[in-house]
Amino acid sequence: MEQLSGTGRTFGRSVFTSHTSKNFRLRDEIREFLEPQGISCWIAPRDIPAGQQYGVSIIEAIRQCAVTVKVPMEKSNQSKPAVSEIERTFSYRKTIILIRLREVLPASELEFFVANAQWVDAFSSPLEARIDEVAKISSPLKLGLPNPQRHRHGSAMACKGSGQL
Repeated sequence: MEQLSGTGRTFGRSVFTSHTSKNFRLRDEIREFLEPQGISCWIAPRDIPAGQQYGVSIIEAIRQCAVTVKVPMEKSNQSKPAVSEIERTFSYRKTIILIRLREVLPASELEFFVANAQWVDAFSSPLEARIDEVAKISSPLKLGLPNPQRHRHGSAMACKGSGQL
């Protein structure tokens, strides 16, 4: 396990959750599906140590996690911090997984960073079933293994920050 710079706190999370404060219930629902499967989630503000700068904690978490999960919603599409989180994930060549609950397209600020991703569409099937796909992608990635999921048409496909699948 690694430690967050300057915090002395052990950091063993697999998935960084990019969300807005208005999406906290959805974030918790995703976490409740993933963590029992051994996929630990880094969640602000829960995992920000007391006294640590918010931005520093976010950057360290993105660097340490193998995957960033983003749920594009009308509000999160307009969130500058959420766009920055996806941009940082992309620049660190981490895997980005989008979970769509509605037919919402990413804002133009996000489009470049997620253009090659096949999204996990959960608007026509139960979220829990689709989260299983996220777990199948995240499990090997947290161990540094290649992405096992490379399906199209409604199944999960992860996008590495390089823009290549």
